[in-house]
Amino acid sequence: RHDTASPDFVGGALYDEPMSLSEQEKAILGFERRRWRMPVEKEHAIAATFGLSGPRYYQLLNALIDRQEAMAEDPLLISRLRRLREQATSAQSQPAHSVFR
Repeated sequence: RHDTASPDFVGGALYDEPMSLSEQEKAILGFERRRWRMPVEKEHAIAATFGLSGPRYYQLLNALIDRQEAMAEDPLLISRLRRLREQATSAQSQPAHSVFR
């Protein structure tokens, strides 16, 4: 039994207890399992499926792939998405001329 007056106990759950993924978060993971030939196809599908702009979808996705619950749900997918994010981030941080070296 937990002390409900404790600062670690909020809303019926302890801070360190993992939260479950929402239905939308599970749908985003399912959506990311698909392979897209053209980025524009994916952008249209994001709007049609989730009613979100591309930037908002990617904000949610980036937050989601950092969660331990997402890793527990699909470790291979989350590892792939984290790797792709890291590659994109490192490519953006390099000067343009270094690409040709």
